[in-house]
Amino acid sequence: MTKPPRTLAGFVRWYMARWEDEPDPPIRLHEQSVQPGDMLGSKRWTMAFLRWLTDNPRRTDDGGYFVRPMRATLHALHLGHGDQEPHPDVAAYLWRLYQCGGDWRKAAPPNMGGEAYALGALVMCWWQYATFPMRRVA
Repeated sequence: MTKPPRTLAGFVRWYMARWEDEPDPPIRLHEQSVQPGDMLGSKRWTMAFLRWLTDNPRRTDDGGYFVRPMRATLHALHLGHGDQEPHPDVAAYLWRLYQCGGDWRKAAPPNMGGEAYALGALVMCWWQYATFPMRRVA
């Protein structure tokens, strides 16, 4: 197991780098055809986008490795894993942190302690990621 970062900035860099390893969403979101029976004329989602959007976060490839290890990590934090308590608030914060480009100030929930909350959430994420088998164990 690698050593954890020592600072909040180090944890944020580590966290955002893990997301860089995740597969990107498909570029094309919609088909050219209209959804059958849709009165508004909405275009149908491509199968690739629908699969990306609704896919199980713990899906594995043929070798048994998680296709999206960070999503699997957030899923485990959200629901709990093994004997660990669920932390849906931490998982939601970490998702916001990713969406905010790693800016922990923008992602911080109101009245949650800012820097201390961000560091605590990232430490939990690092520990879950580091100890969570990147291969699904049957």
